[in-house]
Amino acid sequence: MKAAILQWDVQWMDPDHNLKYIADQVGMIQGKIDLLVLPEMFNVGYTMRPDELDPSIQANTINPLITIAKENQILIIGSIPMVRDGKYYNTMLSVGPEGIISSYEKTRCTPLAIQIKYIHTMTGVSKPSCVMTYDFHMHPTTIQTKTLSSIVPTGRSSVSTTGDNCS
Repeated sequence: MKAAILQWDVQWMDPDHNLKYIADQVGMIQGKIDLLVLPEMFNVGYTMRPDELDPSIQANTINPLITIAKENQILIIGSIPMVRDGKYYNTMLSVGPEGIISSYEKTRCTPLAIQIKYIHTMTGVSKPSCVMTYDFHMHPTTIQTKTLSSIVPTGRSSVSTTGDNCS
C-alpha cells in the first residue's frame, strides 16, 4: 500500500478552494497511491468557532471527497468540524469509493502541560514555542509517498492507538 500525506496552506473558511486543491493534487499522482492523509480541519482551517459554520459544509465536504475517492480508487482520511446533537466535534473521517467508512470524534484532549512534558521527554526542549497535535508540519505544499510496509512492522495489518486523548 502506498500512502500520501498532503500538507498545504489551507485557505481559511474556504472549503471549495481547499477541496479543489485536494482534487488537483490527487489528479497529479493518480494511480500512484492507495491512501491520502489530509491535515486537521483541512476544509476550513482550524477554527475555534465551528458554530459560525453553515451545517451544510459537512455534506459539501464529504460528497466531493467521496467523488475524489471513487475517481482515484483511494482511501482518504482527514478531519473536519461536524455537528452531532447540537455540538461540534473535530471529526476524523475515513472516506472511500463507497462513502464514509468510519469516523472518530475528539472528545477529550490532552492538557497542554502533558504535551509539553512529552515534548521535553522526547526532545529535551523544556519550553517549546508551540505544540501541535495531529498536524503534519512540513513545507506548505508537500506530498510525500511512502510504502506502508516500511512503517507498519511485518505481520501487522494496522497500527492501533488508545483514543483516550487527542495527543
